[in-house]
Amino acid sequence: MTQLAEFSDYQRVYLDETGFDRYLFRPYARSPKGQIVKAQISGKRYRRLSLVSAQVGNRLIAPMVYQNTMTGVFFEAWFQ
Repeated sequence: MTQLAEFSDYQRVYLDETGFDRYLFRPYARSPKGQIVKAQISGKRYRRLSLVSAQVGNRLIAPMVYQNTMTGVFFEAWFQ
């Protein structure tokens, strides 16, 4: 950590990738009035959105939303 502290904010680049599932809950279900339905959602796979971006100082750079899987080749293409 002491070595990292030697770099200014503009010499450090932080990057992250995350995914979003669009189907996380049941939009409709039946139950007696006033009772909450507690049930698992379908195991069916739905299209997932992912986001990758980097941060230099206070700026976000190269944000990209995609539907593919992040592979090494895909990461290198984004990084360039």
